Amino acid sequence: MTDKINLSADVRFGQAMHHTTKQYVMMENEDIFDVFCHKWLKYRDWNLTYNESEDWNFFNALGASLLHSFLKSYEEQNLIPVLGENTLYISDGFLKKSLRPDFVATRDNKIIIIDFKVGSQWTQEMADTNEQMTEYAIAVKETMLEEPPIIVAICNMVKKTQIVCWLYSLRTEEQIEQYREKLHNLHLTEVMGGNICFK
Repeated sequence: MTDKINLSADVRFGQAMHHTTKQYVMMENEDIFDVFCHKWLKYRDWNLTYNESEDWNFFNALGASLLHSFLKSYEEQNLIPVLGENTLYISDGFLKKSLRPDFVATRDNKIIIIDFKVGSQWTQEMADTNEQMTEYAIAVKETMLEEPPIIVAICNMVKKTQIVCWLYSLRTEEQIEQYREKLHNLHLTEVMGGNICFK
């Protein structure tokens, strides 16, 4: 039971929301509220670490509120899911790295990579410069043969305002190649320094 001691309620709540929304968009379960309640219920008796004035009931209500906002906002996106947290790969000539974006969808014959972020509010600048999303764009380019610019999106479920925002961004060919070169140089340095062992 040691894994249930001193755990962050925010982290566990984020995991529950991730699980719930990903199941919904991939049409694995139509009752999004039932999925969340089932997932969050198991934490009721855990010794989670809560912020002041927060408890299990606070997050239970927060989840319901955010899911209402998510459902409305998701319908407005007109997305058609293609992949749900499937493994994609990128390679820089030294290493092959596996990645698992939350889900990949299409709209107007363009692929869109979506990642769920729960808790803090994101800005457009954060979405535009996030390296994880750039890596996802590289993986989609290599695995699914999508040509840049590649669309990425952050579905941001904000704890403080209980609002769900969608932040769209592009990854151009130039951005992709610049980041690929950065990865290549990083791994080259590690190989020269003996920090990478090939098996």
